[in-house]
Amino acid sequence: MEFKDYQSIHQMLKETVDSRGGQAAYKWFLEGGQLVSVTWEEFYDQVKKVSKSLMALDVRKNDKVNIISYTCYRWMLSDIGISSIGACTVGIYQSNLAKDCKYVINHSDSVLIFAEDETQLKKLLEIREDIPDVRKVVLFNGTYSKDDDWIVTFEEFLKLGEDISDDAFQQRTDEVSPDDPAGIVYTSGTTGVPKGAVLTHDNVTFTAQSVKGSGEFRDGDEMFLFLPLAHVFARTCAYTALLVGSTTIFNRAMPTLMEDLNAAAPHWFISVPRI
Repeated sequence: MEFKDYQSIHQMLKETVDSRGGQAAYKWFLEGGQLVSVTWEEFYDQVKKVSKSLMALDVRKNDKVNIISYTCYRWMLSDIGISSIGACTVGIYQSNLAKDCKYVINHSDSVLIFAEDETQLKKLLEIREDIPDVRKVVLFNGTYSKDDDWIVTFEEFLKLGEDISDDAFQQRTDEVSPDDPAGIVYTSGTTGVPKGAVLTHDNVTFTAQSVKGSGEFRDGDEMFLFLPLAHVFARTCAYTALLVGSTTIFNRAMPTLMEDLNAAAPHWFISVPRI
């Protein structure tokens, strides 16, 4: 297998979008169990909106952005939007206590946080005074009733970049190089403080190609993903699916794992021995 020297994750994505634009890229379940999807072209349009809104909030190259959420479509969307403009995604396990979140946020010098829901938001509000570099919290799901410009919903966030041009977005993507950090993955910290491992764009694109070369991926394959994207294994699987153009299906939550798995009937089930 011949390996390509991709400039960035964005370039790898764009290649898939150009070749498989109308095919399903991601699927996920609504609360009632209905399965919905987006094509690669639709996904790319949404990636641009995320990137532009980050640019509107003055997120710069090499800035760190946290995501604290269960694995879901918006996790992946935000991650690619972050890395496309040269910023760096730092995942936080949704099971982390507030004090553990504070450590990762401050240690990584993060400037913005995507939070899954009010449960995760409460942790951030608890440590708000101790994370002074965080300029904004974007809430994936739900609303926050108090008048507080520190917090915006995901829908409100996507509107912030409407005045950013496609040319400005393209310029930022062109400035990303293979050695730039795309993500930082922290250990669980069971034997001490969590340690962050930096993943460059080259690390990600090379590993995705390596996995592609070791498996038999077919057109139309679908992958079921529920493992935490804060962990490198799930990230590697997600990036490989992005490279080969497979459809990634996200489940709702652990209690509905088997129900969602049976409904999705995927070709690939990414798991660990404990499950």
